[in-house]
This record gives sequence, structure tokens and C-alpha cells, in this order.
Amino acid sequence: MGRRRLMSSYDDTTPHATRWQSLRQSSTLTEIRLQLDGLTYGGVVWHPYEGHRGIRPLFGICMYSGWIRIGDTLSRHLAERVMRQFRFYQEIPRPPTIVADADVVAVDFAWLHFTDHVIRNVRQASYPSECVDGYVQWFRRVSHPYIITAPADARPALVPTQRPDVPQEARRHRRSSPPSPSGALARFRRMTIKLQSLISCRHVTEGTVAHQMAVELLQEANDDIDEYSPTRRGQRHI
Repeated sequence: MGRRRLMSSYDDTTPHATRWQSLRQSSTLTEIRLQLDGLTYGGVVWHPYEGHRGIRPLFGICMYSGWIRIGDTLSRHLAERVMRQFRFYQEIPRPPTIVADADVVAVDFAWLHFTDHVIRNVRQASYPSECVDGYVQWFRRVSHPYIITAPADARPALVPTQRPDVPQEARRHRRSSPPSPSGALARFRRMTIKLQSLISCRHVTEGTVAHQMAVELLQEANDDIDEYSPTRRGQRHI
């Protein structure tokens, strides 16, 4: 997640999850949440296994849907919720709460007979984002755009316009005149106030990716203020 580097010991016969190593050896929960909140659609690998299929084929057990466990720790494994990462057509999945609770014995029995619990009738997607009608609207309704809560106007709303392969509703475009220098200057000043507040808040820790990006954006905004300031514009004509 975020800045990564390739493991020197990695080869194609090892699990694909061992390919990358984080530059950070440890992260706090807040830092991890900030990194997740800072991800954009362009920073996500939507088909992480595509280049690995020649070495590690997709086995039927990957389509298992139900409870799995490590020791006494039980967890739901619902592959139908992430079909697109396997390049399959995405349906609207069932709610996780529908999967009844189970104990260790029941989980082990289901795992031994996993063929009774795999997702069936899947089909290959024609394009990366292919999904059933209504899926995008469902996803917007049930998903959590941000993990860390903040005022509604403190951060931009995440919408699929960053995804070039997601069809968007037709929108009317209107021509607008270029912003006046005074209007642009006022906007840049508002940006610096918000960025400074973001840097100063306790959720953004110095040394994190979010903090570094905020500082860089603040510097760019200050440079733009200097560029659009009346004093600077007057100096150009001297």
C-alpha cells in the first residue's frame, strides 16, 4: 500500500502477495487509515493476479464463499464481493450478515467440502469494470469513502469520475470565462487556510505520506498566491 519496493528474494514460484515490501517496517493504525483515505483510483491495482496466472492458475477453491479460520480466529471469506479483481462479471453481493455464524467444527467441515460452497455461474468480464446494472449505485450507497471521519466540506467526495473505464452519466457542459486574477487569488488563499488546518490537525502525523502531500500542496498554493498577487503582477511590466 502506498510506496512499495520489490522484494529482491521474490520469484514467480512464490505467492504473489510476497512480491512487494513496504518501505515502512511498522505503521500505526492512524497512519494506515490515512494511507487508505489518500488512495486514488489510479493508485489501485485492480487486477493484481493477472500477470501471475501463467505460474499460479486460478483454482476453484478461490471461489469459496463462507467462513475460514486460522487457529481459533474465524473470518468471513466472501469472494463474490470482489469478483472484478479476478476479471469476472460483478453482481451485487449478498449482505455479509446473511452468512450464518459458525463454530470451528462447522468451518472445518465446510472447508473440507468446499466444492459445496463455491460461487458458481461466474463469467469472464468483457472489460475491467463490467458489472450488473445498479451495482455502482449500490456501491456508492453502502461503501465508506473515507475511514477517518471529517466535516462534509473538509474533503472532496469520492466519485467514479476518476475511473476512466466507468461509464458516467451525460452532463451538460457550459462555457465559462477564465477566472479573474482576484478570484483565483481568493481561492488559493482559502486553499492555504484549509491545508494549514489539515496539517495542524492531530490526525495527520508528521512523516506520513498524507502529511508530506499536504505540505507540498500548501507550498504550491502559496507559490500561486505569490504568482497572482497584484504586487507580483505589477513587477512583470517594470
